[in-house]
Amino acid sequence: MHRKKEFHPIFIKPPLIILFLWIVFITASCRRSKDIKEPVDYVNPFIGTQGPGNALPGPLRPHGMVKLGPDCVSSPLAGYEYDDSTIVGFSHTHLEGTGGGAYGNILLLPIVGDLDAILRGKCFSEFRHATETASPGYYAVTLDDYDVHAELTATEHAGFHRYTFPATDSSAILVDVGHSLHRRCRDGSVEIIGDSVVQGYGDYGYPIWFYAQFSRPFRSSGTWSGCQLVQPFVTIPADDLTPGDGSGRQGLKGEYFNNKNLSGAPVFTRIDSVINFRWGMNRCDSRLGLDGFSIRWTGALTPPVSGVYQLRLETDDGVRFYLDDKMLIDQWVNRGETADVVSVKLEAGRAYNVRIEYFENVGVSLARFKWDLVPEKGELHPNSRQQSGKAVGAYLTYSTRKNEPILVKVGISHISLEQAKRNVEQEIPDWDFDAVRQLTQQVWNRVLSRIKVSGGAKSDRVKFYSALYRALMMPTDYAEGDRYYSAASGEGKVYPADGRHFYSDDWCTWDTFRTTHPLQTIVEPERQADMAQSFVSMYEESGCLPSCPGLGAGCGMGMSGNQTISGITDI
Repeated sequence: MHRKKEFHPIFIKPPLIILFLWIVFITASCRRSKDIKEPVDYVNPFIGTQGPGNALPGPLRPHGMVKLGPDCVSSPLAGYEYDDSTIVGFSHTHLEGTGGGAYGNILLLPIVGDLDAILRGKCFSEFRHATETASPGYYAVTLDDYDVHAELTATEHAGFHRYTFPATDSSAILVDVGHSLHRRCRDGSVEIIGDSVVQGYGDYGYPIWFYAQFSRPFRSSGTWSGCQLVQPFVTIPADDLTPGDGSGRQGLKGEYFNNKNLSGAPVFTRIDSVINFRWGMNRCDSRLGLDGFSIRWTGALTPPVSGVYQLRLETDDGVRFYLDDKMLIDQWVNRGETADVVSVKLEAGRAYNVRIEYFENVGVSLARFKWDLVPEKGELHPNSRQQSGKAVGAYLTYSTRKNEPILVKVGISHISLEQAKRNVEQEIPDWDFDAVRQLTQQVWNRVLSRIKVSGGAKSDRVKFYSALYRALMMPTDYAEGDRYYSAASGEGKVYPADGRHFYSDDWCTWDTFRTTHPLQTIVEPERQADMAQSFVSMYEESGCLPSCPGLGAGCGMGMSGNQTISGITDI
């Protein structure tokens, strides 16, 4: 017979108990932070942002209507391109990961300096990846031209900005209604209410209302009209180019070679009025091969006004650029679509000799010659409180102290201005940026935690959770309160939601019926009935089941067959 083992408690005096528990707590905390990571800690939002992935690095919630993030000067489909080094602002709507662009509406940009830059279209800033951070629910970057640190977070229907300015009397925040990545603004309005609210509306083929609250009163404010803020690079027009042959024609002389090194005699020569070619996968001319050709353009460039210009050559594969016989770009290598930029000081009316040499290896062929100095256009309206038109916006000025942040809460709605205000007041009632950021991170962590992975390298877990994170961004939930906007019928209307969510902005069901939709039935089963009902509602509105629904008018048909049926029956 075995004697039962007795338990003898260890007695520790109260002060020692506190010390003991403190040591245990610290040890456990250190071990957890070192050894255990949450799924959100493995997500890298920058994966997919380089090249044709069209991925979003900015903050959003799962299936959130607001997808807040940076838009780059090259205006790629999703707004951001990792190889671009210039940000034009932060817009609240994006389409993630698709082969077609859309949205990029209601853009904010913090600046420091001369407001006349609005008229010149030069409101943008260089940035470096060294100052850039992104994680689920958060994006941050320093705008080097203005020395402003910008931070973003988001809820389902609202964006939250935190801008930390330097010490200066010339800080400003711009609200651009005319900005769009895809469809031009057809009409819009902006109104300044009191000294801390801006509200407005834009029609981009779909309606957007916004309501923006600022944490500090403006020192001064005004509006603009007719300005194109985001136009730092335009194709150099024929009026400013001459071939240098005394013919009086405009453009550059192009010599076309059927080899990659400009050797021998050209196959043909012609005058190209502008260098703005994207032949893609097609022949640039029937006399040349599909691949393995080169071109030399020569002539003169005569700027219309004096100033510091940024000259930009967008090419696929190799390029060399000479100005007055001085080589400024030397990239004679095989590579993908790339933009090379040089800054030069040019005098109005002076003819500068230019030579562009380009070769195409295989695949896409592209050659564009642009500059960023454009004539002033539009008008600033100091102290104006309301403006309407296709290219309108508002500017709000401040005197700022070093490391003093200004916060902006922006509610977005496709239903009404009142709903936009309600969205921001309900979802971001306070001014605690970090609390909203943490809550959005927690929302992501809860859904990502539904799949547990172990083993493998850390890089494998990063790939897995980053892919899972992207798979839960869309379809987009457009329900606001108990209503939703839909244009499936061919015209935009607001419908009762009847307590359901309404999902649109799919990646297109001909791709997703065998990938993301089956995955979402496992990870998010609670959403599936409403997703199916959303397809049915669009059928009732339009008479057809959509294959690629979105905010645009119509039911979004494309490809052959109707894969939406598979998505519905899989639920």
